[in-house]
Amino acid sequence: MKQPDKNEMMIRKSLWILFSKYFAGECNDAELEKLENWIAKKDTNRILFNELQKDRESIDKYKMMKTVDVDRAWDNLSKKIAINEDENMTIMIPSRNKQHNRKIPFLIGLAASILIITGLLITYKSLVPRRGFETIYTSENHASVTLSDGSRIFLNRDSKVIYPKEYGLNHRELLLTGEAFFEVTPDAEKPFIVKAGNARIKVIGTSFTVNERAGKNRIEVFVEDGKVNLYQEEMENAGILIEPGFVGQLSGNAPSKFINKDENIIAWKTKKIVFSETKLAEVIRVLKKVYGKEIVVENKEALDWPYTNTFDNQDLESVTKVLAETYQFEVKQQRSRIVLTGGNSGI
Repeated sequence: MKQPDKNEMMIRKSLWILFSKYFAGECNDAELEKLENWIAKKDTNRILFNELQKDRESIDKYKMMKTVDVDRAWDNLSKKIAINEDENMTIMIPSRNKQHNRKIPFLIGLAASILIITGLLITYKSLVPRRGFETIYTSENHASVTLSDGSRIFLNRDSKVIYPKEYGLNHRELLLTGEAFFEVTPDAEKPFIVKAGNARIKVIGTSFTVNERAGKNRIEVFVEDGKVNLYQEEMENAGILIEPGFVGQLSGNAPSKFINKDENIIAWKTKKIVFSETKLAEVIRVLKKVYGKEIVVENKEALDWPYTNTFDNQDLESVTKVLAETYQFEVKQQRSRIVLTGGNSGI
């Protein structure tokens, strides 16, 4: 296995220092933006970072450690995982048809990574006074938080929001990755600003959703109440006003808006789902977003069948049962997904 050169090691160590500062709540705005850009660069980067977040409890168990041999840990890591300079700290996920033992280097590498970030975290916390950011993140469940000014944030799955511990003291700004619904308490002197990718959403008091993953390089904002200004960072004067019932999009540096026609745009939060002559392919997409579980229809012709029904705060099992009875599907549970087989359109 090729040994990483000094430049590669410096790149990796700088990333881990950035990670440790983030977990210690010590990142400034520029460092947070750098980290967000790195996470957004590749799916594998996001997967690794999510794994590190999930292991924060493991990291906490080591807080009483006084010393960690970081150099040795890096040496062990470099022997376990091969990472090209172009793929800074990305991980390789083996396909299902590979042998099981191909996963071992990844697992060992992740374990070594946790040890490294633990050492950096302990060292950094001991040297730097705490400034602090709060981080709320989700993986498979939703989460909500009420800020000091009474504003509320509802996070969708696999989403994250970061805001200063001194939020509301001089300004109200936060950073979003993923999707969230906001209910903002009015304050004319301190506008509420959401940073999502290269988009900025500025409001005084309103309720709206921001979807940072609406599409490739596209940020989407749906306004339920009030008004927001959507613009590219540092280009507020070129922003557009989004009114209730409209969806604003920022793709590149060109904001646009249109009337919302998607009745299920915030169904992930409300759990109210409406289908009216909706193609089954769209039904499946909505259910996956609302419930966070993969649903597969084996009969591809069925994806064009129309479906009409309304569900209000029902669980996925009930919804799937109704759907299966409508089209005589057979429901099979396969680990993390639901498979619908057979089926009859009734036509």
